[in-house]
Amino acid sequence: MSTDQETFEAMTATVQKFFPKYKVTAKKDSWLHRTIGWILKPFNPRYMVDFWTYFGNNLVYPEESYPGAHFRSWDVQIHEGTHAGQEKEYTTPLWGSLYLLGTPVPGIVGTLVALPLLITGLLVPAFLSWWISLIVLGLGILLSSPVPFAFWRSEWELQDYGTSVAIAYWCYGEKVVTDKRIEEMVSIFATGSYFWMNVFKSRVRKRLFKARQMARDGTFITKWEPRYSKFYAACYLTLKDQGRLVSKNAYSE
Repeated sequence: MSTDQETFEAMTATVQKFFPKYKVTAKKDSWLHRTIGWILKPFNPRYMVDFWTYFGNNLVYPEESYPGAHFRSWDVQIHEGTHAGQEKEYTTPLWGSLYLLGTPVPGIVGTLVALPLLITGLLVPAFLSWWISLIVLGLGILLSSPVPFAFWRSEWELQDYGTSVAIAYWCYGEKVVTDKRIEEMVSIFATGSYFWMNVFKSRVRKRLFKARQMARDGTFITKWEPRYSKFYAACYLTLKDQGRLVSKNAYSE
């Protein structure tokens, strides 16, 4: 079996074959993610230390307990690589904008745009910009509502968490992909970790149980998200080459 670093680097290279712009960096080195961490702190104080995050062709890993600790998380690559596929399909501006709907970001942007308009309207009433500022602020707050505006984020994360279920089944077996573990994933969708992106737990649970069943019967790679089937197959074969597989029935060349 290969080392964690070797497997991590092999998986990164596999993702890059399909999505050449994909790269991996530290979250602490990104001003964008430090800013997001500050914004999300009241809702998700563990953003900088627990969560891997993908945005703008860049996978960023959380703060490390020791140098190279992120290599142990080689199994995140198929999850985050699926994000890269989504971003390529929708384009970065559209994918990023839709992903951020239903988070505090639109409300903050709306506030930053509305304040100058409000001040101008109060100082120079002839411009009547104060009422425009209220519209902008109201729109920003509305777009920050998880229901229904987190639909795209929830759908994309369901695709990706399904891949997490599959890779756990392939590499660790049934003893890891338990009902309890899936319930932990379900709870992530309905808490502040992802700003309550899907409070309909039964729907999330059904999708993730479906992913486990497809991993069991060997149909996940071809049927979970068929447009990514070649990518999933390549990741599976990389894990096979790295000696990581426990389940052997997921894919036949």
